[in-house]
Amino acid sequence: MANESNLIPFKKGQSGNINGRPKGIKNRNTIAKYWLDTIQEHNNPITGIDEHLSNEDIMTIKLILQANNGCVKSYKVLMDSAYGHPKQQIEETINNNSGLDLSGLTTDELREYIKLLSKSDEIED
Repeated sequence: MANESNLIPFKKGQSGNINGRPKGIKNRNTIAKYWLDTIQEHNNPITGIDEHLSNEDIMTIKLILQANNGCVKSYKVLMDSAYGHPKQQIEETINNNSGLDLSGLTTDELREYIKLLSKSDEIED
């Protein structure tokens, strides 16, 4: 457990990390992109030719080979990368027991109405 005598809130307008990250320190995103873009001589197992390939190319080729061998997870990763994730649609239904005509309401107004209904349901429970 923390020693409560050491817990002192920061003064108003004062940061918890006054100096921040030192200049020149790269974040993980920059480092990952650097190593993914690194080129090396590698035998392309699809073409059988020695080529200059980036690490990203090599990993993608391995995913393709796994997908060709029946790995559904690799296939899904490749399809999502190439074509994007499928969109999920959410269907909302409203039980309109009040007899009100809700057809003229905008989507935002309907959402607000649903929130009000759900709050009234919580109160009744």
